[in-house]
Amino acid sequence: MPEIKFFEVRDRMTFVPVMAICFDPNKIERESQDEYLLSCSGYNGRYVLYAPLDGYNHGKINYDSVVWQGDYTHPIAHKYIETHWDELESGDVVDCEFIRGESKWPKTTQRKQ
Repeated sequence: MPEIKFFEVRDRMTFVPVMAICFDPNKIERESQDEYLLSCSGYNGRYVLYAPLDGYNHGKINYDSVVWQGDYTHPIAHKYIETHWDELESGDVVDCEFIRGESKWPKTTQRKQ
């Protein structure tokens, strides 16, 4: 079954809630309808669909981090989430400024505790 996680993507003066969905063939029941439909769609490997939940991207969702060309934040956040999926928990902060090495400490959540 696909796994869904939500993230707080942060960057310099940026806050974007993001939904990510991981399709992992190792976690899908063999010969199930899910496996059949994913393979018919070309999703034969592990993919992370990335969807910014903001008005700017108008519901855009993609599996390829390169698609976010011209965008400073989303390609980095998408690739980081994809490569660190198993380490990340839903609700984690993904700080692109920290990932790029531009800050010494990662940002914390904007959520009021």
